[in-house]
Amino acid sequence: MRLLFLRLGIVLLLYSIFRILFYWLNNDLFENAPFIAFVAGIRFDLAAIVFLNIPFILALLLPFPWRRTRKYQGFTKILFYVCNIPGYILACIDLVFVPFTLKRSTADLLDMAMLGDDMKMLLPTFVVDFWYIIILFLLLVAFTEYLYKKTERLELPDLAFWKSLPVQATIMLVTGVFLAVVGRGGVQLTPINILIAGNYVGTEHFPLVLNTPFTVMQTLGKQVLPEPDFFPEQELDRIYSTTRYYSNGARITENTNVVVIILESFSSEYIGSISGNKSYTPFLDSLFDHGLLYTNGYANGHRSIEVLPSVFSSIPGLITDPYVISNYSGNKISSLAEVLKGRGYSSSFYHGGKNGTMAFDDYCNAAGFDAYFGKNEYPFDDDFDGVWGIYDEAYFQYYADQLNEMEPPFMSSVFSLSSHHPYHVPEPYTDEFSDGKIPLHNTIRYTDMSVKKFFQKASKMDWFKNTLFIITSDHTGKLTTAEYNNSVGSYRVPIFFYKPGSDLIGRDDRIVQHIDIMPAVLDLLGYEKPFFAFGSSSFDGSFDRWAIGFNNETYQLVQDDRVLLFDGTKSVGLYNILDITRSRDLLDLEPERLGVMEKRTKAIVQRFNNAMVRNLLTLE
Repeated sequence: MRLLFLRLGIVLLLYSIFRILFYWLNNDLFENAPFIAFVAGIRFDLAAIVFLNIPFILALLLPFPWRRTRKYQGFTKILFYVCNIPGYILACIDLVFVPFTLKRSTADLLDMAMLGDDMKMLLPTFVVDFWYIIILFLLLVAFTEYLYKKTERLELPDLAFWKSLPVQATIMLVTGVFLAVVGRGGVQLTPINILIAGNYVGTEHFPLVLNTPFTVMQTLGKQVLPEPDFFPEQELDRIYSTTRYYSNGARITENTNVVVIILESFSSEYIGSISGNKSYTPFLDSLFDHGLLYTNGYANGHRSIEVLPSVFSSIPGLITDPYVISNYSGNKISSLAEVLKGRGYSSSFYHGGKNGTMAFDDYCNAAGFDAYFGKNEYPFDDDFDGVWGIYDEAYFQYYADQLNEMEPPFMSSVFSLSSHHPYHVPEPYTDEFSDGKIPLHNTIRYTDMSVKKFFQKASKMDWFKNTLFIITSDHTGKLTTAEYNNSVGSYRVPIFFYKPGSDLIGRDDRIVQHIDIMPAVLDLLGYEKPFFAFGSSSFDGSFDRWAIGFNNETYQLVQDDRVLLFDGTKSVGLYNILDITRSRDLLDLEPERLGVMEKRTKAIVQRFNNAMVRNLLTLE
């Protein structure tokens, strides 16, 4: 075991040298980096070392009787280099690549290396331009060999194998468990991932914290986005730009607090004031009369893990792997929290679920939220539902108290929990909320009541009247009517703006989507600097209204009363949104409408993919 840790320590020392060299070569990019970036990087180095060296670790731990033979020691030495040389190569590559990509390399680097003859053609140029990296690599390998030989000279106790078998088995078990904990980054709910770097630094300093072998292993097998070139860049800017700028001044008080309430699985179908069906949301129906309700609202994804980037960073879920766990999760992003911080706002996110659920905490750290509060921070264990986290009634009351302690102006969000499978309604309400067609309906009723009690409590607090509330759902739940149980209706969610005493009143039937919320809030608050967003303010009349979705490798654009299906290269269907059975394809019957919608969809896809691949999700 001593030899194992000494030899893994050699690799850790080498990665520390890599990190120092990385900073030195790129100090113009990271000159203001905090020291914590170097310390936190050890966590990612250790995780990478453990996973790269699994074969080597097993070879030294398994209690083979021939472990001390010269041949076996030679074999383990070869295994050591086979495991670690690829990591050295990846680390060396990023010493020169990061200034161009502004992020650590991911698995798409391997795919690009295998693409056609590009690598064969470019390799000679790389060797000439970056010859010093090759020299550095050889020196580091030589230094590794020097240190490894030092460990070979260590004298170990000469115990007979049969006598030490129980000891060796115990050592193997304890060491294996310890290294497994090190490899996953600790004993927290989920193993560390790329976005965990946001716990320590902002996204601009992610490359200093992360480790290239770690980011490559994290993204192996995940989707690599192609870079389409449907339009030249200038034409693309004319068709669809992601730069937003509003100069009309504030539509509400500039320092208005912002509270975003995200309700788990609250489909528009369940809300009678939107669907016209039986309502399971009597309180929301009444509240909607006092604010601005977008009755044609759309989520940009079908999973909870996709909603935070959509709502707070205006990044839609147009990728198979959710953004926060994709190859591109290390990209630099902006957010409503980060933008408003420049105007003196504090920011926070609350979710009663177990910390680590859906990578909410990871996203919040990366997006610049000041604080994240999950089940771990909730003080009353008796309110635990036994599965996911804290019941909504108790948690919303707690949230109101938390808001009351905040210094205005603040931007905060709460994400409900109880309307998630297995749809538990707490004991006092099981009879009261039992008339739903499906169990989910009963928890929708319960959460609606919890939101009502939240507003009853909050309305008596000083900050309430100067607060803009946005209420939406993360995605739809199980749908029971033909009107909603289709590819268009399955994205339909409420989007509601409410500011007590303001003129934000009425019903608006135009299409609005989650990625429009961040631009809309900044527009309302009179934010007059340019910012990046895939969506646009719902209060900006100069933009056509549309909604984009992605499911089963197909893009879906909803515009006016039509829905276009696009497979990434060509349109595969055009339908009236009321044609829920897709019985009449209009692809060949409406060429003018098709041309407009296909052009827009291609522009969105090109802009999204290129921004992801090239790390262009912010304005420089």
